[in-house]
Amino acid sequence: MALFPKTHHELRHERPLEVVAAVLADFHDSHPDETVVAAVCGPGGSGKSTLCAALAGMLPDCGVVKLDDYNRPRAQRAESGLLGSHPEAVKLDLLVDHLAELKCGREVEKPVYDPVSGRDDGRERVGRWGIVLLDGEAAAFERLRPHMDFLVFVAASPETALSVRMVRDVEERGADLDKVMRVHRQSDLVDFPRFGAGSRAFADLVLEFDSGFRHRLSHVADEHRGHPVFG
Repeated sequence: MALFPKTHHELRHERPLEVVAAVLADFHDSHPDETVVAAVCGPGGSGKSTLCAALAGMLPDCGVVKLDDYNRPRAQRAESGLLGSHPEAVKLDLLVDHLAELKCGREVEKPVYDPVSGRDDGRERVGRWGIVLLDGEAAAFERLRPHMDFLVFVAASPETALSVRMVRDVEERGADLDKVMRVHRQSDLVDFPRFGAGSRAFADLVLEFDSGFRHRLSHVADEHRGHPVFG
């Protein structure tokens, strides 16, 4: 469990996907009788979902749980003006309960959040994987830390995060520009520095998401530094 800060060493690598997959696979192999709960966290617009989808395709017996699905309904959050980047906007009690079940190798019936309607009426059953991969800003919240075995932190500058939001949300999804800017200011400049950035100290691997929308390995925790992939 990621309860204590880790000592990190700068160890850059140009093939982050292969590195993360190899280190995580070996971590799982060293815990053969356990379900490994791993997480990819970082600010909005840092390529977390893309990274998780790629990892799930490379690792056997691995499934992704999208933490945005645990956001409270938009109408409920609007009363307090909170975004999903704030812990009080997320159903953390339910999420913690589900992580305990997934850790025990059991399936859960999780909500499915619809970003268009802002409702969470959908449901899906997930679980019974050897590796449960958590994808979302909520993975950086302090309350979830005791429930994780392995943590990948993705760092991205506010400028890069905004560039991603402009391409993804405005150009590809047709979102309102003013709303995208408001979300960026609150999520990336206020909430993540306050509630998420501290999780970097507990990460097993730290990646950087650069202005070219590429992930690069930046730092590795001391206990993984001797892994053959770095040789």
